[in-house]
Amino acid sequence: MNGVAAGAVTAASARELTVEGRYLQLPVEHGSAPCLVSLSIGGVKVREFGIELAAAEPDYWVFADVGEWLGQELLVEVDGLPDDATALDRIETTDSLRDEAGFYSEPLRPRFHFSSRRGRLNDPNGLLHYDGTYHLFYQHNPYGCTIGKHCGWGHATSTDLVHWEEEGDVLHPDASGACWSGSGVVDWHDTSGLGAGDDPPLVLAYTVAGGRNPWSEGEPFGIGLASSGDGGRTWAKFSGNPVLEERAPLNRDPKVFWHEATARWVMVLYVGYPEEGRLDPEGRPLVRHGLELFSSPDLRNWAFRSRIEGLYECPDLFELPLDGDREDTRWILTGGNLDYLVGSFDGEAFTPETSILQGNSGRPSHGHGEWEVFYGGQTFSNMPDGRTVQIGWGQVPMPGMPFDQQLFFPSELTLSTTPEGPRLAWKPIREIESLHGSCIGISDHELVADGEPLSVGPLGLYDLALEIAPRGAAEIGLTIGDVALVYEERSHTLRTGELEIPVPLRDGRLDLRVLVDRMSVEIYAAGGLVYLPIRLAHPPTGPTLELAARGGAATVRSLTAFELQSIWGGNA
Repeated sequence: MNGVAAGAVTAASARELTVEGRYLQLPVEHGSAPCLVSLSIGGVKVREFGIELAAAEPDYWVFADVGEWLGQELLVEVDGLPDDATALDRIETTDSLRDEAGFYSEPLRPRFHFSSRRGRLNDPNGLLHYDGTYHLFYQHNPYGCTIGKHCGWGHATSTDLVHWEEEGDVLHPDASGACWSGSGVVDWHDTSGLGAGDDPPLVLAYTVAGGRNPWSEGEPFGIGLASSGDGGRTWAKFSGNPVLEERAPLNRDPKVFWHEATARWVMVLYVGYPEEGRLDPEGRPLVRHGLELFSSPDLRNWAFRSRIEGLYECPDLFELPLDGDREDTRWILTGGNLDYLVGSFDGEAFTPETSILQGNSGRPSHGHGEWEVFYGGQTFSNMPDGRTVQIGWGQVPMPGMPFDQQLFFPSELTLSTTPEGPRLAWKPIREIESLHGSCIGISDHELVADGEPLSVGPLGLYDLALEIAPRGAAEIGLTIGDVALVYEERSHTLRTGELEIPVPLRDGRLDLRVLVDRMSVEIYAAGGLVYLPIRLAHPPTGPTLELAARGGAATVRSLTAFELQSIWGGNA
């Protein structure tokens, strides 16, 4: 498609139609001029969103769930549509989704990382477990592959943390603003009073983005609640929102959890304070980044307790045993880019025992922005087996697809003693074994110095575990498609592209765990103390991986590569 259709742009176009099916089908054209679409029932606006509405033939179709208004008259108003466009004539309601047979089988669709069937996602939100079901929420624009001011929350469920079923969007922008990032809890004792019947309420805490929504220009940020009394099938926003007013022009991303020792709810919130009179090189106000902590008896009334400087956006706070000893624990405070602190927490203040540490190796130290690959990591609430499981947003473009971005594979977090002090470690959750298919295994294979590389394959998308003893090799090279990794034995560093990452040997061996999907590679090294996510420009080329030793010999002590099956069943 070639962008905007010819013709003048009208100020507004409108069409009224009867809701005869659950889904309002909307045609999208990549790169067309964005339109503002409003949906009204009985004169009341119920949805508003931006969309690259196709002026002529669409690249793909998206949908709005209008099932709650079956049989009623729906007014569709469009601002910014060329006067010769046919989009309004194409819009219809149906009981099935267009192109549903092709969902999850697109050329760039991640095979075992979650991505939404349509639209763009970013931060994972509201991760919780209840009654045998894992609930995954995520920032979502269901109407296209751009992100903007009309974000809401998508929702998916799983019984195994691997295979996901999309449930549709549950939080939509309204007159209070867009719905930005937050978290979720099970309110077991109904402290919030939001319960209904015998089931405890599930409660989401989210950012009410105020002026980021054109319905309410200039309104401040705040924190809102939404709840479900039926195990997560339906959700309603709390009528008393916001439960926390704006602290500063930049406050967002509440992470809420129950603190057993003080019998109170705790909220960790990113709050950035502009520094008056100080500008960055581009003329923007400098911001003092930090996290603020609040407590509440009921999720509705919050009291400020403390602040800690330095971490940025999408915070998380959780407790881990050191080296698996549940009698010896530490608290971990993380920011959006996985920078973290190790310390103690008394229900009101976090006391660090380390400086800020870098958890995500896929970027320069303490950076954020265009380098980011992993962002917004959040751990699950109410895990049934005591594990701490984290999912993060993968900033991985999917050019030309009817969806964009992915989430990274769930990782179990542990805390290990190292010579430098306690450090986080990551590993793929054990449930990945349910995706294992055919296997290639190699043991005690000699890599000749500067000889022909060892080619392993054929492989598609796979889970690789590898242990290599350098035995005099100056460098060990590992090539995965177009991704070249070089381990330098002298400096104990792993290089790829512009990144150079310290990776210590363990018992004289380099150990790597590598997950290869269509548009991403995740590397876990040194027993998970190093976590390196990489985005790909295109799916891996060639069916093999290659290993080579340079400047000396090396031994492949063990290598196992499992082909990974799709989480989308027969569709992928």
